[in-house]
Amino acid sequence: MHGLRHTHGSVLLYKKVSIYYVSERLGHGDIETILLEYSHVVRELRVEGEAATTATFENMVVYKMCKMDLKSIVFYLKLKNQKKR
Repeated sequence: MHGLRHTHGSVLLYKKVSIYYVSERLGHGDIETILLEYSHVVRELRVEGEAATTATFENMVVYKMCKMDLKSIVFYLKLKNQKKR
């Protein structure tokens, strides 16, 4: 029965359910127990979180660069059209 309970907690954490909710659902007094008992899951989630954070900020930079390039192109085309007139 304890193994099933542990699996239940692990699955909830892997599914990104709040650590506070999981702690409460399993009847722990605080999240410290979760952090100790499920440290293997928490470590894996941290690695995933780091990767997601890096990807988020990299995408923001690429998006800004593309947006800037698009503005430059639009500006150039406007200048070109003005010179033709």
